[in-house]
Amino acid sequence: MANKGQKTSFPTIRGLAVIPLVRVKTDTKIPPVHIEHVLVNQVEYPLTSRIEIPYDRRQIEIHYTALNFSDPQHTMFKYWLDGFHGEKIDAKKRRVAYYSNLASGEYTFHVIAANSDGVWNSEGASVVLVIKPPYWETWYFRTTAGCIILVIGFAIYYQRDRRRKRGLLEQQKFTHQLLESMETERKRIASELHDSLGQELLIIKNRALIALGDMKNKKNIKEQLDEISNTASQAIQEARGISYNLHPYQSTD
Repeated sequence: MANKGQKTSFPTIRGLAVIPLVRVKTDTKIPPVHIEHVLVNQVEYPLTSRIEIPYDRRQIEIHYTALNFSDPQHTMFKYWLDGFHGEKIDAKKRRVAYYSNLASGEYTFHVIAANSDGVWNSEGASVVLVIKPPYWETWYFRTTAGCIILVIGFAIYYQRDRRRKRGLLEQQKFTHQLLESMETERKRIASELHDSLGQELLIIKNRALIALGDMKNKKNIKEQLDEISNTASQAIQEARGISYNLHPYQSTD
């Protein structure tokens, strides 16, 4: 910038020419920055301070501008997106920002501009972008899914525990019935030993005594020995039956 009163000179064919220098003015006006519109998948969204975008629409264009009437073609821009990256992007003269495949969450887009003399509008303009999460990433879906998993897990545990307890009860019932059956069988065998086999052994004993009491009567002795032999055979058969009943296959199973 030249001061008032300063002059400059240069030679010409007619002599030395002297020209006074005029003050060169710098544009100090801060250019106001505006966001013009926001496109999502080529569809323009209403421009508000907070724009909500579905999770399946990730192609975003943000168009912006700055009012600079003195030299608009030399307006410079910088922008950044909080929540995505913190570094400022030097867009030069470009007036659109592109983003794609942003994760679900909240972002704040900022843009600032400078006029042709490098005077920056550091406040600029901003807009909040909210990428809605898919339903499977929402807290209520995860809470509901967690509750369902807990209910299913509890139901499975309850059914298994119920089957286990029912199995124990059935096993206890079977064991009790088996013990009762064995006790009944024991009493029956004891009764058979006393009433049947015991009586036959008593008969054998008495006939042996009769034979011993009349040793001179051979015919009587023979009859008593035959009866003793028959009774002993019956006793043996009954003893075998009782022995077999002591090991029934039901008890083994």
